[in-house]
Amino acid sequence: MLAIYLSIPEAENSRRGRNASDGMRRARKMGRWPGRAPMGYANQSTQEGREIIVPKQPQADLITWAFEQFSKGTYSINQVRMMTCQKGLQCSKNNFWKILRNPIYCGIIKINANQEEETQFVKAIHQPIISEDIFQLVQLLLKSRLKQNEAKFHTKFLFPLRGFIDCPFCGRKLTGSISQGKLAKYRYYHCNTSKCKGI
Repeated sequence: MLAIYLSIPEAENSRRGRNASDGMRRARKMGRWPGRAPMGYANQSTQEGREIIVPKQPQADLITWAFEQFSKGTYSINQVRMMTCQKGLQCSKNNFWKILRNPIYCGIIKINANQEEETQFVKAIHQPIISEDIFQLVQLLLKSRLKQNEAKFHTKFLFPLRGFIDCPFCGRKLTGSISQGKLAKYRYYHCNTSKCKGI
């Protein structure tokens, strides 16, 4: 009997949690953002009593400016974040990365996949602060720079002694490269100076 009495509240809490999760998912499918508004937006109630998000100034303008600056491809993520913080936006490095990846700023709500449905993207009813073209351009730049960082890390892993070995001819640090042979690829260390015999 004690086990039954203890299991009833747990089952009730589980049911309430599932209902709340389903309600938030239905709201997202309708284009509304449930819960706390992301940075750059504020929660507000309509005349009908429904919760919506509206742009919050000056954060919204600063986030718009950050998207526009990064979309030019001139600055890195950290440089854009530092410039935006100097203008007044208080944002950590991880949160700034999440902002650039969040489609809610261009008026699109992402619904994560579950056991019954796949990932969905729904047109939101709130006012976007950037265009979809700028958001897509930023995503392309983020992917390209991520691939560049992965390539640098892979090269560093293949040549752990690069930058530590001295060239026997000129005394400068050796670098590493990969050469394509007839049967396989070969890794070797060499000098990067054009006039050195160890090139």
